[in-house]
Amino acid sequence: MSKVMKLRMISLALMMVMGLITHAKPLQQGFDKGRYYEVIAAADMGAIDKELEVIRNSSVSHKEAYEGVLLMKKAGLIKEIPKKLRLFKSGHSKLETSIEKDAQNAELRFLRIMIQEHAPGIVHYRGNLEKDTQAVKSSFKSLSLIVQKAIIDYSKQSKVISAKDL
Repeated sequence: MSKVMKLRMISLALMMVMGLITHAKPLQQGFDKGRYYEVIAAADMGAIDKELEVIRNSSVSHKEAYEGVLLMKKAGLIKEIPKKLRLFKSGHSKLETSIEKDAQNAELRFLRIMIQEHAPGIVHYRGNLEKDTQAVKSSFKSLSLIVQKAIIDYSKQSKVISAKDL
C-alpha cells in the first residue's frame, strides 16, 4: 500500500472518529435535574421542548414523570384549546403512572404539587394537594440537595408549601 493511500485511510479513520464524538456529545450531556427545575420555573416553550428532547434521549429513572410534567407545563403555555388538552392529558397520564409505580417518592409528589397548584379548575386536578404536601414535608430532608433547592424556590410562590414548614 502506498504512503499516500495509508495517509488517506488514517485521515478517513480520524474523520469518522471525530464524527462519532461530535454526534455522541449531545447524548452524553444527559439529564441534569438542576436544569430541569430551572426550565419548569422559567416556563419558556423553547426551553421546555429542548428539555423534553434531553429526557427522551436519556435513561433517567422516572423519565415518564419528568416528561409528563413538562408536557403539562407546556400545555399551560399553548393557546390552542384542543392541543392544550391533548398535551395536558398525555402529561397527566405519564405522571400518574409514575406515581402509581412509586407512591412513596416525595420528588414525584412534589412534581405533582407544582402542576396541581396551578392547573385550571376545569381539568379537576387538585385532589392530591394535601397528601402530596404532607409527603414532601415529611421526606424533605431525605431528598437530594437539588430537589430540596427546587422545593425551597417553589415555596416562595406556593400556597401549600412554605419554607418554614420544611
